[in-house]
Amino acid sequence: GGAAGVQLRRGDLDLLAESRLAKRTISFPAAGWDHDFDDVTATLNLPPGWRLLAASGVDRASDTWLQRWSLLDFFLVLMIALAVFKLRDWRWGLLALAAMALTFHEADAPRLVWLNILAVLALQPKLPPGWIKRTVTVWGFCAMATLVVLAVPFMANQIRWGIYPQLAPHHAFSAFREARAPAGSEDETVMSLPSARPVPVDKETATEMFRAGSGQRKDRSLQPEWSHDPDALIPTGPGLPDWAWHAIDLEWNGPVAEDQKVRFYLLSPWVNLILALLRVALMALLIWGLFDWRPWLSKIGQ
Repeated sequence: GGAAGVQLRRGDLDLLAESRLAKRTISFPAAGWDHDFDDVTATLNLPPGWRLLAASGVDRASDTWLQRWSLLDFFLVLMIALAVFKLRDWRWGLLALAAMALTFHEADAPRLVWLNILAVLALQPKLPPGWIKRTVTVWGFCAMATLVVLAVPFMANQIRWGIYPQLAPHHAFSAFREARAPAGSEDETVMSLPSARPVPVDKETATEMFRAGSGQRKDRSLQPEWSHDPDALIPTGPGLPDWAWHAIDLEWNGPVAEDQKVRFYLLSPWVNLILALLRVALMALLIWGLFDWRPWLSKIGQ
């Protein structure tokens, strides 16, 4: 809610400015100053349960849902959906497309195993009896076992992470920051607290320190060794969070104008919970629809 001016006559400037948005918004200036910038980098820290769907006004973001997709990913998802459409019908094809789109870039989600299962389902009815068909059948059983091994923990984790997002895997520092850091160096945020190193003390000095400490505890009239200066001017400012859960680095390749806006499209914990339950339901339906369960159900009915 205020304005600040900086006048630099000569030399370098090392300036730390703190600000806070006056109202809850997801669109704000990229620079934050009444001046254009040649280069801007920023870090977005998301709390548990929140995910970044996309970011506009940014040249490059380290981790967004839309940025994870590549041309090969689109090709694989469309090929799986078209294969299910050919094997079943258009409704199962749309269900496979939705299931693959929601689960393809999730942690520990089954991906390439779907291609093996669809290949077996397409080849087995066309092959004549013989060793080739038996080999394809064994291949299908192995692919099915792999799908079960991958799908069951995935669905359990989706439900658990949707209800308790703090249990989901996260990374506090993204690959952008690690790639920019030179070899042998450490990030400044990691080195924010100095490490305490033990000081070697001989036996006589330790005994005197123990006696002095015991005397201070018994004598209440002794003043503490360190105290605040009553005449000191202690600066204050807004309370800034120092936590880091899911860090996303933002970069601008070229000049950034003072009026350039940044907008984040975020998914709240409730939306992520609904998406997690939807992923589990779609994957279970897809597994059910791909295989012919009638012989097993008839045996159970008998």
